[in-house]
Amino acid sequence: MSGKNNGGKLDWKKQALEYARILGIITAVAALFLSLANVLTLSARQRQERLSFREKVYELLGDRAGRCKLIVKDDKVLGALAYSSDPEKPEYIITLGEARGYGGFVKVAVAMDVEYADGHMKPGKIEGVAVVDASKETPGLGSRIKEKSFLERFKGKTYKQLHVGRNGVEAITGATISSTAAIKAARKAYRRATEILGNFESYSVFMEDCGK
Repeated sequence: MSGKNNGGKLDWKKQALEYARILGIITAVAALFLSLANVLTLSARQRQERLSFREKVYELLGDRAGRCKLIVKDDKVLGALAYSSDPEKPEYIITLGEARGYGGFVKVAVAMDVEYADGHMKPGKIEGVAVVDASKETPGLGSRIKEKSFLERFKGKTYKQLHVGRNGVEAITGATISSTAAIKAARKAYRRATEILGNFESYSVFMEDCGK
């Protein structure tokens, strides 16, 4: 009688182990599908983000954009390096910056020369600035920071010259707050470029075609 009971207990234990194994497989498969779904969703978002950034690089550099390396950290595009003749030495760095304007945040993309000194890279003069978002600024006033006549005031400036006033960037009459926001955003982009070039190893890099 006891032998039959022991056999029943063993069968029960085997069944419990089998159920646990099946449950483990189901859980693993569900986790795999969830992971794949996240990857596919993330990839779609990343593709759009990279496309948008490549378009900004071309807007700023035109045919000089060519091959570029997108700089990514924590799945976000932070900037790009544009190359010309030497594939080991970037000629330009393009980064993003934002600052609070009159109605909301103003976001800009800034292209800077890459300077070399003692084996180190650092951002040099500004090659160009493009407004990524100024949708909250007042139409006809603050929104004028998107105009070419204003953005050309940044060309050739260094970090120390990114301010309103003498030897700096002249603000748009009637849109001082929005103009100042664009300048502050450019300063942030410049600081990000300095950080990237000074600590390049901590970022992921993806080669892209930024020309058209």
